[in-house]
Order: sequence, then C-alpha cells, then structure tokens
Amino acid sequence: MAKLEAVKTVEISCQNGAVVIRTDTGAAGAGGSLREAFEDLEETAAGTVFLETAEYLLITPECRGLLDALWAYLRPSCVVCLLEGEGDLEKVGTYLDTHQPDITLMDCRAGEEKLPLLLIQEERMRIVF
Repeated sequence: MAKLEAVKTVEISCQNGAVVIRTDTGAAGAGGSLREAFEDLEETAAGTVFLETAEYLLITPECRGLLDALWAYLRPSCVVCLLEGEGDLEKVGTYLDTHQPDITLMDCRAGEEKLPLLLIQEERMRIVF
C-alpha cells in the first residue's frame, strides 16, 4: 500500500512554458498544462499525494490565470498568496500559520482580485497586503 502524503502547502509556478507544482512533502510535477503537471505529480511521488489537506496555495504572478482551474484540485478554503522568491515550503507553511492571510480559493472564485504577496528573500518572509 502506498504511503499517504498529506500536503499542507502547494506552490505553482510557470517556468519556460511549463506549469510546475511543488509541495511541502517534497513531491513535484511539471507539464504543459495544469492537468499534466498534476498527473506528473501523482505519477512521480513516492506515495499518494493527498491534496485535500492543503491549507496554503502559493502561486507566482504569471500563473495567476490558473486560479479558476485549481478549484478542481484544492479545497475552497485553501488560503491563496502570490509568491515572489523561493523558500522551504515547510517553513513557509509554519510562517503562514502565524501570519495567515485571509483570501481563499473560494474568495478568488467569487471575484476577489487583490491577493496578498508573500515575499521570500534569503529565507526571510514577509506578507504584503
């Protein structure tokens, strides 16, 4: 039986025409579309990636157009931040537990356009509203 990987933080970025997904469990996937990236994530993960537990979605500005499609993969209460920089997703999840923004995937679907920005520089994090 495959090991269950309960995800807390998901990062989605667009790099060289591909959609790239990373999770705080170490699982990653890439593809020409969001669907292909999630399929790659599932096929290459060491266990079964359980996205229903994701609390935080970090998305780079160039991937913002994918927010509506993410509804099919993540729960509506998942908190959304734009992301600038790179960091350890486990540490990011811990930071966001303390400094939690309040815009969810459901808010985005309802038309919310002003997303908080998570800035990461040299392992230091800051949220800009």
